[in-house]
Amino acid sequence: MRTHDDIIVIGAGVIGLSCAYYLSREKLKVRVIERNFPGSGDSTNTGGGIRYLHGTKINVVLSKMSKSFWDNYSNSQFSKSIYVNTGHLFLTSQSRHLNSFKLQQKLLRSHGLDTEITDKDHIQHRWNNLKNTSFSFGNFCNTGGYLDHYNVIDYLLMLNKKNGVKIETKQKVEELIIDNEFVRGVKTEQKSYLAKFIINATGANANSINALAKVDTPFIARRHELLIAESNSVMTQSYPWLIDIDKQVHLRSNGKNEVLIGGFLGKDQEVSPVNYNKASSKAWRDEVLIQAHNSFGLTKKRPKVIKSWAGLYPGTKDYHPVIDNSKPGFITVAGFSGTGLMHAPAAGKIVKNLALNIPISEINIKKLSLCRFREKNHEKEYSGF
Repeated sequence: MRTHDDIIVIGAGVIGLSCAYYLSREKLKVRVIERNFPGSGDSTNTGGGIRYLHGTKINVVLSKMSKSFWDNYSNSQFSKSIYVNTGHLFLTSQSRHLNSFKLQQKLLRSHGLDTEITDKDHIQHRWNNLKNTSFSFGNFCNTGGYLDHYNVIDYLLMLNKKNGVKIETKQKVEELIIDNEFVRGVKTEQKSYLAKFIINATGANANSINALAKVDTPFIARRHELLIAESNSVMTQSYPWLIDIDKQVHLRSNGKNEVLIGGFLGKDQEVSPVNYNKASSKAWRDEVLIQAHNSFGLTKKRPKVIKSWAGLYPGTKDYHPVIDNSKPGFITVAGFSGTGLMHAPAAGKIVKNLALNIPISEINIKKLSLCRFREKNHEKEYSGF
């Protein structure tokens, strides 16, 4: 049995659903094929962050391109729409980071955003609960925050349903249909699907799908962990998402008397996306809780942990995504290195333009292509957490 579509998107995470949404707005017949169920991958293993403070033009532009979508989401009448604008405060005790802060400020200002570079006295005065911290400098962007990523998946499903997008679940892509180097469709156990364009939006599994197309891709899966714990301090929405860039730990409010804590703690671990440990480790929990206590003083050394989990940041060596017309009829969109949720709307807009052969004015698409890895010197993001 064969079904004909204009576009087939492989993967029903936030990236795949965003691509489907923007393509379906162009009156195209779009189908999404998902091996499990929507949002079952790493889209819902994040902290739900929406951030505008980055270290490279690429990521700032992707955030700016996504902003209108998140503004509409936060102002929508969708019944469970949750978006908390906390802003982000990067903190350090090392003066060598001041130059990076100034470069970030200049970059954001050039795109209509701004940051505020602060010192110890200002940090302790403005955020009273941080009066015992020892940070010397901060870089604060008051735009951005967090949302409920499960709700985002539901929101995108609703938008796609309105546009007539077909969502096929429990169907694993086993083969790509290729004719004279042109990718024409996909095969699952149940069916064959033909389309004018195939979009690979499978996150941590992007290498496997690209291998079926004989496209070599450089994606790396980095394991990360997060937890929600009780807080001994009242953190209102006026408190930003706190990032200690010296010790690589971060913390934000998660509602009344709760905080979300995460961080690599200097251990940027690459793992296999197939058989990595999905359970949160006790050693990491103990270490990150002590570090969060020492860095921010908003939690006890051993607070009650309400929930903890592990996930993947599918990325690249330069921490920038790949959005690339990798083969005739085949587009790769993956490798966001932890920014997939916040940059999903931008990814959808760019993929739409690639599929329809429309020029992309906001960003130099070559900087997102696979060919950039052949160059010796290309821009690398350094401000992630």
